[in-house]
Amino acid sequence: MSRSFIRLSTAGWIALTAVVVAGGSECSNSMMSPSLAAHDVTIVLNAQTKTNTAFSPDTFTVSLAAGGTVTWGNGDFTTGSYGTSGTTHTVTSDNAIWDSGDVAPAHTYSHTFANTGTFNYHCMHHPNMVGTIVVAP
Repeated sequence: MSRSFIRLSTAGWIALTAVVVAGGSECSNSMMSPSLAAHDVTIVLNAQTKTNTAFSPDTFTVSLAAGGTVTWGNGDFTTGSYGTSGTTHTVTSDNAIWDSGDVAPAHTYSHTFANTGTFNYHCMHHPNMVGTIVVAP
């Protein structure tokens, strides 16, 4: 082997190593942090341990035209070196007008209100979690 070939190989190895290291910082096996889409009411972190502060704001007053929509976002999640963990909740009206079903962490649920009024709701899994929507014209 000639000496110039060894130098070229070493230089090539160093360049290849630099590319791999630089690329490695962009591509990793760690889970990306979820983000929560735009929403009006947040299900807060550790919501199941709270009562009327499980939803923020706990009373949401909104002026909606006919057919206006309110969106809840489940912000009850944390991220760490082992991925994401969180708690599933529901947004269920006390008078059975709507039921979101399970809303997974970092997901949203929307309900369209056809009428004005005051609407109390809770989480089916954690009945101590309560909130109120006031729909005004």
